[in-house]
Amino acid sequence: MYQAILVEQDDVEIVVTNIVNPASFFSGSMGEPVIHDCLETIEATYSSRPDLKDTLTEDAKIWFTDGSSYIVSGKRHAGYAVTTSREVIESGPLPTNTSAQKAEINALI
Repeated sequence: MYQAILVEQDDVEIVVTNIVNPASFFSGSMGEPVIHDCLETIEATYSSRPDLKDTLTEDAKIWFTDGSSYIVSGKRHAGYAVTTSREVIESGPLPTNTSAQKAEINALI
């Protein structure tokens, strides 16, 4: 059944391989079995959160967020912005060495 959930995803391809199961590297010792529920993991990874709805909130404001990170002379700089289609609501720099992913999350907070 978990294969059916996987093949429905655009970014997943199921192939046969002879590579060792990467999950086996997380066990405490070589003799200890790896215990996990593939279906539960796949559903948690590829399912929407149950509290998210696909209906618009009445009178909702439409805001856009962005975060970025770049390196100049070996030093990482990052920033974020929250905007509407017409104005910047908030923007600013982030601490040195902030990743692009963290900058994106900061924009959402």
